[in-house]
Amino acid sequence: MLMDKKKFMASAVIVLIGFIITNLSAQEEHLFIDNRSFYAAKQRSGVNFPHQKHMVAVDDCMKCHHRYENGRNTLDTDDLAANNHAIRCPSCHGFSGNSKYNLTEAYHLQCIGCHEKMEKSAGPRLCAGCHPRRGATK
Repeated sequence: MLMDKKKFMASAVIVLIGFIITNLSAQEEHLFIDNRSFYAAKQRSGVNFPHQKHMVAVDDCMKCHHRYENGRNTLDTDDLAANNHAIRCPSCHGFSGNSKYNLTEAYHLQCIGCHEKMEKSAGPRLCAGCHPRRGATK
């Protein structure tokens, strides 16, 4: 009976470790961000966002992902899952009106603001750096 408990516990630990590793690596390497449907006017192209590269460069996911309440980031790191659309920028900065920044302002403040704080070669700061013209390859 004791051996069966040990086997069960060992199996449970292996499954748990597998679950943790899967969730940690489940983030998409590249995301194509295309929120043009949020805008009435013609917009620039969507953005090929190298998520994995940013996860390596930025040591804390909460520097990009946030849910501010009373000036404090209350987002739980357990919510950071690739299939959780509630953590994506449009969920607060889209049509909901729950934010002081609209979607374009939120992206530009977050992305360009971070790039400006880093070394010159850290990331694009001009429109075409993220939004290539139609037909252009990146």
